[in-house]
Amino acid sequence: MPLTIVLWLISNDIGYRTWDFLVNAAKSTLLTALMSFPMLIYSIESLIIDEWEWVPTPKGYLIHKYSFLRDLIHELSIILMLITVMIVLILNNQLLTMFYIASILIILLYGFRLVIPRR
Repeated sequence: MPLTIVLWLISNDIGYRTWDFLVNAAKSTLLTALMSFPMLIYSIESLIIDEWEWVPTPKGYLIHKYSFLRDLIHELSIILMLITVMIVLILNNQLLTMFYIASILIILLYGFRLVIPRR
């Protein structure tokens, strides 16, 4: 909601009327919703049906037992951020959006299963 208000104020400063802003915001929201759910469905489908198996091979000596975590700092920070967003959404009773973020988080965690070396 605050982002919508800020965008509305900016559009008024640029010269757009309120009606134009609402029409463009509705088109953007509809387009985003139409694109995001099929992408989520196809991502889940590719995780379930995918016939390729990716096996990581060793690339030299490990200095520390968990040195691979140092290479995944960006992915770990994204997961931490998504968990924080989910907590905020739960506290604000935004359950539909929380389930969507949870599905993205599940896909990321499934990807970690492929990256983290097995013993």
